[in-house]
This record gives sequence, C-alpha cells and structure tokens, in this order.
Amino acid sequence: MGVGTVAPRISTHDALLGAAEELLAAGQIDVSVAAITTTAGVGVGSFYNHFDDKGSLFELAAQRAFISFEAELVPLTEHIENPAERLCTRVRIYCRIPDSQPRLARIVVNAAPHCLLSPVGYSPMFEADAKAAVADGVLDGADLDLKLMAIAAGAERLVGQAVIFPPLSEARVDEFASVALQILGMPRTKARRMARRPLTDLLQP
Repeated sequence: MGVGTVAPRISTHDALLGAAEELLAAGQIDVSVAAITTTAGVGVGSFYNHFDDKGSLFELAAQRAFISFEAELVPLTEHIENPAERLCTRVRIYCRIPDSQPRLARIVVNAAPHCLLSPVGYSPMFEADAKAAVADGVLDGADLDLKLMAIAAGAERLVGQAVIFPPLSEARVDEFASVALQILGMPRTKARRMARRPLTDLLQP
C-alpha cells in the first residue's frame, strides 16, 4: 500500500458475512450474536439492521462462499457442450471440495442446519445444466425440482462424511455422480461411463 493511501472500508454487512464465514469454517456455530459482532468488529446493535437472526446470516454466508466457488468452476467447465456431462463434471468437482477447498467444505457442512429451509436448496447452475439436458432429451424432466433436491442432499452428506471421516474416496464421489444422473433418468451403463471419465480430459486448462 502506497504512502498516503487508505485501505478501503469494509461495510458492516460484509464484515458480518466475513465473520460468519470464519466462524463456520472453524465449526463455531453455537455462538451468540455478540460473539459474531465481536468477530466482525462491529456493534451488537448494528447486527439487526442487516439480519433477522444468526441463522439467516450463516445461510447467506454459505451462499456467498458457494457463489465464489461457482465463479471458479464455470470457466473450467463451460466449454463442455453436453449439458448432462457438464452437470456430471460439476457435481464431481463439487463433491471433491473436502480435498480441493477444505475451508469451503467446512463452511458448507457447518451451515447445513441453517440452510435446510432454503427456498432453493440446490445450485442454480446445476439446475440450469439439468434443464438444458432435459431440453436435449438426455435427461427426464419429471419432478425435476424434487430430484435436484434429493441430489443436493446427497451431495451435502457426501461432503460432510469426507470432512468428518477423511480421507475422501474419489471412486465414491464418481459413483455418486453416476447415481445422480440415474436419478435424472440416464441409463446406468451410460451414467457410470460418463462419471468415470478422467477429469483432466474434461477441464479447461
């Protein structure tokens, strides 16, 4: 930082979100609002100007962390033309975050109790891939929202198991991606073949 320059001030909203991410990553979710504001370096009274309760804060913090992950994931996978394969690849990468991005994995796992009633419950990016595959006639669109919710719940459980009981089994992750495709209507043989392709052959360098 140059002489005479001033570091940009972080807004109270962002400070609270940053504190929530830090606490989630550390597994400190049974904390008071006062502890959160202390971590954020803001006053207790300012908390309720931005959030109704700590559950809504933790949910938004987890969403923000996941959006950041998506921003990294899209450039690696957007070139995959087959939307079903693009979805499969993204699920495989996401379920590997206990190894590739352990901090994000801990945030996701520890925020889960506060995200159970989220109106979406799964990534809009994954939903877009699934809908595109349905439009192409590759996947079955019946009860798509329920199927995606089930897949999202399974993915969170898989990530949680890998965080609590490491190491991560990549074969198990790939089998889960295969099962996800089967839930969406893809034949088992085709789904397993798609989920077992080497990721190095699929990702954009």
